[in-house]
Amino acid sequence: MNNNIFYIQNKPEQQQLIVTQHYIYKSAKLLASFLLVISVLIPLIISILIAWIKNEIIFTLISFISIGLTILCEFIRNLISDRKMIAAKIQQKFDISVFELDNGFIFDDENIDIAVDKYKNKDWIRKKNWYPDYKKLEKCKAIFYCQKENLDWNNNL
Repeated sequence: MNNNIFYIQNKPEQQQLIVTQHYIYKSAKLLASFLLVISVLIPLIISILIAWIKNEIIFTLISFISIGLTILCEFIRNLISDRKMIAAKIQQKFDISVFELDNGFIFDDENIDIAVDKYKNKDWIRKKNWYPDYKKLEKCKAIFYCQKENLDWNNNL
């Protein structure tokens, strides 16, 4: 029994979901890199500076900057989490459509639509053939292998 996964995944609306998901994950990665810098490197530099600074006013100012950085780091962590959640919902919407599953899930279509609209003029070479060609497999087996691809992709992420 053949399946339609390979065909459906390459429809323009499905490819737009993959492009959007890619750019949202990419922005989350960039934020994670920025978070690394402000949560590790800057505090390290501040610690070194504090050892040499004897002026109490500058020491106090650096302490307030450290508190501000802590708050900023938490804000960025939440932003990263939100972006990952939206990207995961987009992947879920893609999979449910591509696998032709009954949608018993409630999507936050407004956030997904906003994200898709934001990246509608973007393109990404990897959008086509997101899943390999499993046309000759039964639908259940094809879905299993596609989900295995997702897990491998997530582990690499």
